[in-house]
Amino acid sequence: MKYSQLLGIAFVVLLLASCFTNWVIVPKYHIALSGISGRINNELTLAKPINFYAILGAVSALLFTLPKVWAKRTNIFITAILFTYTIFIYMQFTFCRQGECPQKLWPIFLQMPLGFLIMLMSLLPNTPVNVDNKPKK
Repeated sequence: MKYSQLLGIAFVVLLLASCFTNWVIVPKYHIALSGISGRINNELTLAKPINFYAILGAVSALLFTLPKVWAKRTNIFITAILFTYTIFIYMQFTFCRQGECPQKLWPIFLQMPLGFLIMLMSLLPNTPVNVDNKPKK
């Protein structure tokens, strides 16, 4: 795909931007949680996904820009980790705890599709292929 690298970087930015919106509302505590939430109180502690998303997103965006084969292969591994982490975060934020189910908002539903699209863009690199099996000079 011609624009897969730019789309991959754009999806990483969208994933990071979605962390600043509210994902779920916990009615028991009357709070709204987002991707920058952390320890709420002694009973409710969640991850801060923005930290991990920012680190893996920055590495992935850097690897999207490098025109080397090793960078494209490494990016597949990095984006696969990012995709599985988006699944983990979705489950962590939306599961019911002690009979209290959070109210899901639309940005939480963006996590898994954006993680999948980032991984898909890493599988479609725009690198030239040597057809003649002769080394380039």
